Parts: sequence; structure tokens; C-alpha cells
Amino acid sequence: MLASRAYAQDLSTTSIDDQTRQIRLKKLVNEWQGSILTLHARDGEEISGRLIEVSAGNYHLEVGTRLLKVPLEDVIQVSYEPGPPEILLSIASSIMGGAFLSGALLILQEDASDANISSAALLGMMAGGFWGYSIFYESEIIYSE
Repeated sequence: MLASRAYAQDLSTTSIDDQTRQIRLKKLVNEWQGSILTLHARDGEEISGRLIEVSAGNYHLEVGTRLLKVPLEDVIQVSYEPGPPEILLSIASSIMGGAFLSGALLILQEDASDANISSAALLGMMAGGFWGYSIFYESEIIYSE
């Protein structure tokens, strides 16, 4: 409780831009800790590595076997490229789309031919795959300025 009051007091004395930046950093830490991120620095340099934490005014990244500290003020953008879990979610949505559409055809038309069911399953898989890809397999970018 005391920590949340201190955080609230901190927010009340900072500007809106600083508050927005703190919210973005909190999202970054909560959602992407342990993920592979790319930090885009003011000078154009890009640093990719596994996010360990954000503390003491630095991003702490694991780059290969090294631990790297990058100052928060040097970073203008953080990006996240989707990985294997997002691919699996896209594939699962494709399978569910195929099952849904072929099942719907069987319910609506009991004497549907195997060709019609296969076509419905293929269309459902394509639609489900497209939906899953557009929802789950998306690059995310957080602008810190």
C-alpha cells in the first residue's frame, strides 16, 4: 500500500509525457520480460536481446552471453517480433476455423458430400489462419517519446 502511494505521488509531480513513458515501461516489463526485444537508440543503433528487467534507469538485456545495460533515455523505440508461441496460436486458430466451418456445414446440411465438407474445412482453415495471423502474429512497437 505504501509503495502504491509513493508511485501515485510520483505520478502527480511528473508531467503527462513522463507518466505516459512510465506506463509504457510498466507494460513493457509486465508483458515482455524474458522476451527477445530490439531497442532502437537515438543514434540509430539497434540492440537485440532478452529483456531481463527495467530498473535503475536502464534496460537490462542479455545479449548472447553478455549482460548489457542500456539507459532509458537513449532508447526511442522498443520492438517485439513474435515467436513460436504466436505461430502456434495462429496454427490453432486455423485448425479451429476449419473445424468450425466444416461442423457448421454438417449441422446445416446432413447429406453434405465429402467434397463439400473438405472445401468448407479448407475455407475455414484459411479464414481462421488469416484471422490468427493478423491477431497473434503481429510485431509490436512501443515508442518511448
